[in-house]
Amino acid sequence: MQGAGWVDGEIIETLWLLLNIASTLAQGMSAPHNQELLDFQINNCNFMKMICMVNSLMQKLTTVRVAADMAKWPFKTLDEAVSVTQCDMWTYQEQVAFRDQMVDPSAMDIFKVQMKKAPTVYTVELEFLNNTTLSRAQCGMGSWLTHGLRLEEVAITLCIDHCNVGAHVPELKRLVIA
Repeated sequence: MQGAGWVDGEIIETLWLLLNIASTLAQGMSAPHNQELLDFQINNCNFMKMICMVNSLMQKLTTVRVAADMAKWPFKTLDEAVSVTQCDMWTYQEQVAFRDQMVDPSAMDIFKVQMKKAPTVYTVELEFLNNTTLSRAQCGMGSWLTHGLRLEEVAITLCIDHCNVGAHVPELKRLVIA
């Protein structure tokens, strides 16, 4: 995606400790002096990061290169599996999103993963029952399958309850398990 990046090292949270110390000094200052002191402190911290963190940055660069190499094969596989028409449509959607993002920020929602929720067991069972092309025996098989899954779920729950039974279990609990 155009303009995407991996932000690292310039976030405000890393500066909180030093800014908390400087902010006590800046409380009695006028607004311009306060701003100048905090700007100086932040610039100094960023400069020290550049000087002192060369090894850290080199390690992060190596990590990024490895991650980029690992991402090339899956991207190539996806790129080969997508039709030219689909690729053109995605490119058009991307261009429209970037064009309209300033006017309507929701235009960028096209980049969100859009997944449909799986249907519930009851929805599938209703589909089986409402499907007119299925024979009566096949509808019965759908119900039997649903009942079988429910039975398996109850058996697992019973096994878990049985494992959690201790020596001092109330009679009602033992009766339910029995």
